[in-house]
Amino acid sequence: MAEWVFMTYMAFQKEWDFYREAQRNREWGFHFKAMRTRDLVGRRMGIMGYGSIGRQIGRVAQAMGMEILALTATEKRTKEDRREAGYRLPGMGDPEGEVPVEWFSGLGKEALHVFLAARIDILVISLPLTEQTRGMLGKEEFDVLAKHSPYGGAFISNIARGEVINQDELIAALKTEGSGVRGAALDVSIPEPLPPDSPLWEAPNCFITPHNSSQNIKYMSRGLQIMVENLRKPLDSEFINEVNTARGY
Repeated sequence: MAEWVFMTYMAFQKEWDFYREAQRNREWGFHFKAMRTRDLVGRRMGIMGYGSIGRQIGRVAQAMGMEILALTATEKRTKEDRREAGYRLPGMGDPEGEVPVEWFSGLGKEALHVFLAARIDILVISLPLTEQTRGMLGKEEFDVLAKHSPYGGAFISNIARGEVINQDELIAALKTEGSGVRGAALDVSIPEPLPPDSPLWEAPNCFITPHNSSQNIKYMSRGLQIMVENLRKPLDSEFINEVNTARGY
């Protein structure tokens, strides 16, 4: 999923659609679009939901010279709080929580707006869908990005659930210059499958995939590895990646 985030974001940053079209038309030559492309060094990535997926995204982003800002539901003040308890492959993720340059907490509007005002270039949504997170991003939040983000807005990457964003307001923002949303990559939508007549298909600067950012040839074997790790544990110990039904994830 981290690879999907960077595939779509870099395609946006590097004007990939333009160059693919030039290739189809067999056109060669310098174009001023190349002068407008931006690298990732020094860019600020805000990650909403710093679990195992968010941590791997943060790790890759840091390696590319980006600054990471993490938003979590609860405050993470101490080193112990910032450690990851879930399953991860060796050498992956951010087990000690050392990657973010800033930590933010809280899912209420005030806390969310403080986070969004932190000069974010790309906003990655990797949190679960709960009553707290449903519809938490809309025009109000895009306005905060418009006011505080470099270049008048952020690129939004959603690998969580479509319902986290007000989709109608996202479509309107994508169609409006200076709205706070420069572009979007959506692996999720409302509804799924996305019907052919949805206006989201025609929204400018928007990548859409059919909720498959996690799919690859090793998806099942890695999932089974988590089960194997849990079966090896004593019956009275805590399982890894255990769902808390009261919390909703």
